Amino acid sequence: MRNSRNKNGTDSSVAAGKPLRTREPLGIPARDVSRARQSSTSTRTLNDRSERLMTNRQRELIRENGVRLMPLRVDQYHDMIASGILQEGAPYELLDGLIVRKDRSGVGENPMSVGLGHAWAVKNLGNFDAKLRRLRCHMQTQQPVTLAPYHEPEPDGAIVVGSIDDYRKKHITAKDVLCIIEVADSSLQFDRKVKLPIYADSGIPQYVIINLPERLVELYEQPLPGMGRYARSTTLRPGQSIALRAAAGRELKVPIRRLLP
Repeated sequence: MRNSRNKNGTDSSVAAGKPLRTREPLGIPARDVSRARQSSTSTRTLNDRSERLMTNRQRELIRENGVRLMPLRVDQYHDMIASGILQEGAPYELLDGLIVRKDRSGVGENPMSVGLGHAWAVKNLGNFDAKLRRLRCHMQTQQPVTLAPYHEPEPDGAIVVGSIDDYRKKHITAKDVLCIIEVADSSLQFDRKVKLPIYADSGIPQYVIINLPERLVELYEQPLPGMGRYARSTTLRPGQSIALRAAAGRELKVPIRRLLP
């Protein structure tokens, strides 16, 4: 969620006093989506893709009772934070118009926890900021990227054009982002099946998954907006290097072993 986060992951004003389960989204059910600012085709695509974020009960509600979701727009999401409906600093992000709790846990661990490997890998990304600054860009970690109208993920890492001062009074959007990095442990399939299509459709040039369970790095390039995928994918292992995108067509080469705990 936008701005700095605190460590309290529960928002009683939204969840009716009950803690949110990992990956359980918050949405606005509506039988009439005529006011949504999108075509009927894009509405179907959004609802179909959003089903991946839902619980079984929510899927049943939609499929058997004809309920459709009216996705939240980014501006509505921001209004909910500003008005206090959503707790500022809570570990949520907006994906496909649904508010989703972020998963940073290790495989088999408490889903409310932050895995040790995940924590190390995210902190480690910050070590590349000094080199990136010399290439006229910077590394931000776990901060929002606005992909209007229905997404505002908070990727574990993002290489952004320019300096942090360039974004004092504006949101970082797709055109500002050179590379997005997700550290994946228990979230591996989610980062592949849900986040990858969002980043590809938004035209993010390079998407990197640091795959902790298999100790490798997945590199996705050449986005195909509207198709929800990348034209090129590469698997990189220790002993190899990755060329992370920097400003003005330059690159930062990083050994894969430097990205893995």
